[in-house]
Amino acid sequence: MQDKKLKGIFEQGEAWVVRIRRKGQNYSKSFPFTTLTRSSKPNALKKAIDWREKQLRSVLAFGVKPSADLETLTLKDVLDEFKHYLEEEKKNGFKNRKGGLQELGKFNAIEANAKHLLNQSVADLTEQHFLDIRRQFDNGLKPASVNLYLGVYSAAYLYYADKHKIKSLKFPTGLNLKVNNKQTNTTDLETFEAIVSKVDSTITQNALKLLYYTGARRSEICKARFEEVDWVEGLIQQATSKNDDPRSIYLNSKCMKILEEMRGEDKKKKGYIFSSNGGKTPFHKDTFTRAWVRGRARLYEETKDEEIKKINLHALRHSFVTRMVTKIENDLILKKITGHRSTRSLERYEHAKAKIVKQKYGHILEE
Repeated sequence: MQDKKLKGIFEQGEAWVVRIRRKGQNYSKSFPFTTLTRSSKPNALKKAIDWREKQLRSVLAFGVKPSADLETLTLKDVLDEFKHYLEEEKKNGFKNRKGGLQELGKFNAIEANAKHLLNQSVADLTEQHFLDIRRQFDNGLKPASVNLYLGVYSAAYLYYADKHKIKSLKFPTGLNLKVNNKQTNTTDLETFEAIVSKVDSTITQNALKLLYYTGARRSEICKARFEEVDWVEGLIQQATSKNDDPRSIYLNSKCMKILEEMRGEDKKKKGYIFSSNGGKTPFHKDTFTRAWVRGRARLYEETKDEEIKKINLHALRHSFVTRMVTKIENDLILKKITGHRSTRSLERYEHAKAKIVKQKYGHILEE
């Protein structure tokens, strides 16, 4: 007899697939795993079970509701329901809503700027109404901050439409202001090594070096395990990443040397690579950030170079991607190496790619 927890969950290739019927419609979601590690499959199954139970609780809590009439639905209704959802998520530490705390913190300003529209039917709201709201936010705020406020309106519409299955409820597109994405927060190898030399812990130094040479995210290095390392191909194969997709972290010879020294003679060593208790639990990602900040502060005290204070830890990833952009023209290969979900995420590095294109093909312009 099948376990009730596994009802509606099927194994399909290298993924667990959850199928559920909610509000008269069928839904499915995949939770991929890899056969390279023993823990990947049961961890993916746990995520599948948790997701299914969450969906079932949602059905029991809200029931099957008919689509709301857009003529009687007001902007206040949409915002209030999304705000209530965020407040509930706050009690759970925003486990299911990354960025929820930031969204909730913007509600006072959002409700104040849209005060004259709150009781208006969403069917009557046009793009022009939200352009007027955007102008209010645009007074004194950077474009990126204005877009964050507009994003809360968009998220509220999306949440309400998805919850009540109202396909016709859509937030106007194309309202975001243009943001200058030219990435300047990068560092060269000499500066990087100078900062790392000021970090006390050798194991933390090793983590920072992996971040610089691989362009991996903090969370990916924190959760990296010895059994995920492909010692032959020079890869760390992770079942999931920030995007919930499988992730391959490409290792150069310097990274391999670091990992081999950390592994020692035990070639079957298991557990988290960066851990203080024998691989049982990983370091928190903020451990690396604090170490970087301390090392940077020490170097600044010696040099008094103001530019050093601008180099944050995420600059290591930006530096890596910038280096790769100038060497790899194929965006699909570049996306695979950097771990971005979409090639659109690489658009901020166009200034770097333009330089290499000019160097390689500039002679054609002279012909």
